[in-house]
Amino acid sequence: MKWKFEELTTEQKQIIVLCILLSFGISYAVYRFALVPSLKAMGKARDELGELETQLRTARRMIMHRAEIVQQLQESGERLRQWVKAYVAPRENALAWATEYIYRQARQVGIDVESASETAVGLVPWQSSPETRRIFDPYVIRILFRTDFFRLVEFLDRIEKTNPFVIVGQITITANRTEPEHHNVEVRLIFPTWSEGHGPQDIRSPPEGLLKQIRAAPAGVGERRTPGRGK
Repeated sequence: MKWKFEELTTEQKQIIVLCILLSFGISYAVYRFALVPSLKAMGKARDELGELETQLRTARRMIMHRAEIVQQLQESGERLRQWVKAYVAPRENALAWATEYIYRQARQVGIDVESASETAVGLVPWQSSPETRRIFDPYVIRILFRTDFFRLVEFLDRIEKTNPFVIVGQITITANRTEPEHHNVEVRLIFPTWSEGHGPQDIRSPPEGLLKQIRAAPAGVGERRTPGRGK
């Protein structure tokens, strides 16, 4: 039996319209509250899977090159100890260590240092509480000499290249009336030195237990198996 919409009563037409609207509402609700969250969950799961695969590839590379990693860790520890010995002012004789270094660099560029003395640093921010205390403190040396501009630049360049840990904290240049070609120069250099209770013993090699774990890691961890090959 066929129905013609124009032949329906007003009440029947209203019922049909309400049914259509209800079906649209149900369809939107399914999309909004069921399909969309599912799609988002699938996208999140896909991203997490990609991240896990990346971590797995990284772990696989580390295991395959574990001998190189152990060697690099050992070399890094030794390199750090050498840097500390060469560039950090020892706490017990910081002044002698710093002045010997400064006079040596000055002689290389033809500068005669008139004096080199310790200068108070004041309160270092991280020394205010045990929680922020560090193993290094700044050690400031005040240097006075006379030279021309070009030798001063050469001197500072040598300082920067021969000790990458030192900081040029201040430079003051004043005119020299008796020798206009040579200026009165004051330079303040800041060296790292060991803070109280710390020293070279704080620079340690990687724990032997960690190195043993890396060496003992099974070569097959993280490797994909080809179906039908091995068990």
